[in-house]
Amino acid sequence: MNQQRFRRELVAREEMLRAASKEQAKASFEQAVQAVMISTGEIPQEYKIVDVVFAFGDASTPDKITSASNPFENLKTALKRLALEKGGDAVINCRFEHRITVIESSYNRAIEFIAYGTVVRRLPFDVRPCNPY
Repeated sequence: MNQQRFRRELVAREEMLRAASKEQAKASFEQAVQAVMISTGEIPQEYKIVDVVFAFGDASTPDKITSASNPFENLKTALKRLALEKGGDAVINCRFEHRITVIESSYNRAIEFIAYGTVVRRLPFDVRPCNPY
């Protein structure tokens, strides 16, 4: 009996550790997402192009655009997540667009939001000694 109880407790502890580890990984990923730079133009730093990313949402898909007050913030976050997943640390030359469409079956209007940009990996700045003269 004691061995069975011990095994159950051990399994329960392992499950708790796995859950905690997943939560830590998720929190770490969210911090990394926030650190990704978004720019609507070039950046004053050398970089390597990784890929192009696109994000899309509309008013009829609340799971993609959850905040009606500022859907572009959600698109920025989506671009950051995609950039991080592709190994980048910045998205440059971003474009944010919207358009109003009509759903044919109901003649209701919907707003579509689109964002895209170039994922890059920034290269470290050159560390050069300062000329004292």
